[in-house]
Amino acid sequence: MSRTGFGWLAGKLAGLAVASMIGSAVATPAAAAQSNAHVYVLTGLLNMSPGLEALAEKVRRNGVPATVSNHSLWASLASDAIAQYKSGKLRSIVIVGHSMGGGAAVDM
Repeated sequence: MSRTGFGWLAGKLAGLAVASMIGSAVATPAAAAQSNAHVYVLTGLLNMSPGLEALAEKVRRNGVPATVSNHSLWASLASDAIAQYKSGKLRSIVIVGHSMGGGAAVDM
């Protein structure tokens, strides 16, 4: 797919959404323990999703917890996120997926 294709655009939009959420949710890395946001990153087939672990690390450095997981575990992650949201511990949920992880992100 070319750099001007839908996948490239979706990736850029996801990156902007994560960056926006990080900027508004937490001001400093020291606030990580008090963050009410969480980023879930779902990888593609055979976990071949280059750059997603690095993306999650950048999110973590900005004080927002991030979980990188295989797309097949989306239901378990969704249950955990729902429980945390209902308990009031979590208010902002960002889900990013690549390839099969993108489909799982929609399901999640």
